[in-house]
Amino acid sequence: GVDQRRYAEMTFSSGELAKDFAGSIPFTENPTPEVLAREYDEFKERWWRATPQSFEIIAQVANALREGLPGLPEAAVRTLLFAGISQTGGVVRRFVERHHAVLRRPEGGPVFDGYMPCASGGPALPDVDVPVMEVLGEAEFQSVRWACGVSGQVRGLTHRRPDSPSFRLYEVAGMAHRETRHMSDRDRERLRDCPLPEGARWSTFPNSHVYNALLESLSAWARGEATPPASRLLETEGDTDTVLRDGFGNARGGLRTTYTDAPLSTLVAATPMGRPSWYHGSETPLGRERLVERYGDADGYRREHARVLDRMLAAGFVRPEDAEQLRLEAELVDF
Repeated sequence: GVDQRRYAEMTFSSGELAKDFAGSIPFTENPTPEVLAREYDEFKERWWRATPQSFEIIAQVANALREGLPGLPEAAVRTLLFAGISQTGGVVRRFVERHHAVLRRPEGGPVFDGYMPCASGGPALPDVDVPVMEVLGEAEFQSVRWACGVSGQVRGLTHRRPDSPSFRLYEVAGMAHRETRHMSDRDRERLRDCPLPEGARWSTFPNSHVYNALLESLSAWARGEATPPASRLLETEGDTDTVLRDGFGNARGGLRTTYTDAPLSTLVAATPMGRPSWYHGSETPLGRERLVERYGDADGYRREHARVLDRMLAAGFVRPEDAEQLRLEAELVDF
């Protein structure tokens, strides 16, 4: 049970609770991008009004972590990063924008040593006195999501800004909002009745590999040990957020992986099937004829796959253990 004396002085601002938001993200059939953007922005403002104390709580917990456990000073945190994906990615963004300069450590230093907001969106983030590494999947773009009847997280290209000594932006080609590479039994059941386009399957794109590598890169950056590569931006049509595509239908530009540079499939980052599948990607395998034209044979594919992996390893866009997993999977490919 709750210790009534311990928490007697704790109070919370009144407002909507989590249950009031269940299933309430706007979903509109046959929408226009403008309608989606307006509805989702209104939803986000409602969310922020309901969570006014979150950031103070987060800062207090962070400062407590830095103090270590009672009697175990060696357990004190040395490098503290704040990262989140989707809704929590938005929390990280909001902290950088509105609270980093205000909620500080007792001696005045930053609460966090670095930030990684992922799969969220908003206006270009400001420079602060610690590294910020923003990560967006292709699926966060309005032009990719609107056919699904939901809004993108970003608004046009307003999130983009130049690199600086403390900022990087990585837009990841082919990456969906959520990973389906290793689905849970619950997800399999939930998506069981979602029809996919003919010949397609749920995407095997490894979101987690990208996040693993970039979080490690951010950690080294925050400690002053290494500077990450320049930002990677998707190629778009003029100044719009319409993503340009290669001959296989995959996004051009951005952070590249074996899935885009040694492709076996056409990746769809947001599957236009409405709820609950919009935040999952799908892929349609390339036919044998196209694979033979591209690689010659399976050994030719593996050679190209290895070259792409080497580039990713050199840039810090994949960890060695994840690269080995991808290499072993490539050994099983045949056509």
